[in-house]
Amino acid sequence: RVLKCCHKDIACCQRLGSSCCLDKSEKARKSSVDRCKDRSKPETMVFDPVKFTNEIVVICVVLVALALLCRYRDRVLLALTGDDKLHGNLLDCLWYGIFQCCGSCSGEWTRFFTMCPCCPPRYRRKNLVKSLGQALGFNSHSVELKNIVVGDLPFDGRGDFYLSVTCAANPDMVTSLAEEKLPKVVHFPEILTLKLRNSWLESAVCITVKELNILGSQDLCQVHINPMSVLRWSSDTNEKMKRFEMKTLDITRETVTPAWILLEFDEPQEVREIDNLRDADLVRTATRTGDRQYAEVDLTTYKQQYSLLDPSGHAMDEPLEEDLSEIRTMRTCAAWCFACWNCWTSMLVLAYLGFRTYVWSCYRRFNWLTMARLNEAKSAITFPISFPDMQKIGSQCQAEVEGTGLEGVPCRPSIEQIDEICNEPGNGGTFFETTHQPWPKAFSGYEWVEDITGNTQVGIKCFNGLCDFRNELVKWEWSLILLCVFLLLSNCGVRACCNSWIRQHRANKMKQRHEEFQSLKKETKEKQATGRGIFG
Repeated sequence: RVLKCCHKDIACCQRLGSSCCLDKSEKARKSSVDRCKDRSKPETMVFDPVKFTNEIVVICVVLVALALLCRYRDRVLLALTGDDKLHGNLLDCLWYGIFQCCGSCSGEWTRFFTMCPCCPPRYRRKNLVKSLGQALGFNSHSVELKNIVVGDLPFDGRGDFYLSVTCAANPDMVTSLAEEKLPKVVHFPEILTLKLRNSWLESAVCITVKELNILGSQDLCQVHINPMSVLRWSSDTNEKMKRFEMKTLDITRETVTPAWILLEFDEPQEVREIDNLRDADLVRTATRTGDRQYAEVDLTTYKQQYSLLDPSGHAMDEPLEEDLSEIRTMRTCAAWCFACWNCWTSMLVLAYLGFRTYVWSCYRRFNWLTMARLNEAKSAITFPISFPDMQKIGSQCQAEVEGTGLEGVPCRPSIEQIDEICNEPGNGGTFFETTHQPWPKAFSGYEWVEDITGNTQVGIKCFNGLCDFRNELVKWEWSLILLCVFLLLSNCGVRACCNSWIRQHRANKMKQRHEEFQSLKKETKEKQATGRGIFG
């Protein structure tokens, strides 16, 4: 406590701080005691039925709104986004955040190691990061559904049937329409490729048989299959073909026999091996060339062989692949430049904020120590003093001098008075030596930090000469703040400059190609005119 408490009720004085004992006169002492007694009386709670009713009504309305949003979340999402489901789940977040480092690492660089002849065939030409994610259940495997047959459908007469397959958070897949088929047995020629994770967090594969109507469609039956079982069956040669019972969705309909679906689960049989395709400038087609069952052509040659056509079959102009590759390289460089600039500016701003907070924390502790030293003669303060006591002294002194404009008093020391302690022992002071007061540490003394770390000696030691440095720093405070704001805003400027640079280069390239085309057209006309003059 800064001042000696004048009232016998110590608890009262601790609640009110120094407001009980600012005046030493008997009259002021009695009035302060009366204030202590008045403030120590417990406040009576008055029940307001109108306010209570309003709070209950608001809580009920919020709960009902949340229940409706949860019940009709698909319609809310459809109204807000145009889609009735979220295409993402916890596994997607873990895969994107941990394995892909928030999109900054795709793992394609690992293919340089797996292309070696000594690499096991199981991992040859594969992305090791994706393979690790697949083994841990964070990345998806490919499974093919084929030989799809349904039978004993709960439907009367002929109908137009099709299947809808829902897999994880991916968009729904549908088969072709089996037109005017009897519900006893319906075959579907498609091979559907599912993307499944080998994890118990993955949602089940839902297969629904639907019958197409003039307006909309009717769900007939449905089956849910565990994705981990699907992956196990696809890799087992004896368990690939399965026939499952399907649940009739119309509970009012009586069926003689349950509907069923026949499925064959298999690993991908894609001859092009597009999962192991690394280069983005290659076109791979299922054309047998020598020992391989596919042919690879670079994108430039491919566009020259197959010209771009409009829906009517007429040829159309398109930019050259060389120009597109150059612009794509420029965009990649611009993206990296912007990312580096953004990273450095953010690090500089965060470093300044952290260092400024460190200086503020240290200077505040020196300020509290100066207050305690100046009030030592008037109050029962003993050194060394703990951080909670220093914090309490600072709060009490702030309450006393707030709004008074005083400076240089014990509860608001001047800069020179603070420097006397802060610059020890260089200025010949002996405060820390005589009082055995520990040298201040920034961010120390907080109970929640000590509970988390389990150490009572946490904190960063304040360096010598900090107060002089802080006094100089305050003079440039606004300039440094404006500099930080400028650095943050410069990110937008760098992005705009990069985009303008790319647009200008693209416009110049288009102008150059147009001039080359006009020049070639002019040369062609001259050759045609020369030919007519000779043979005409």
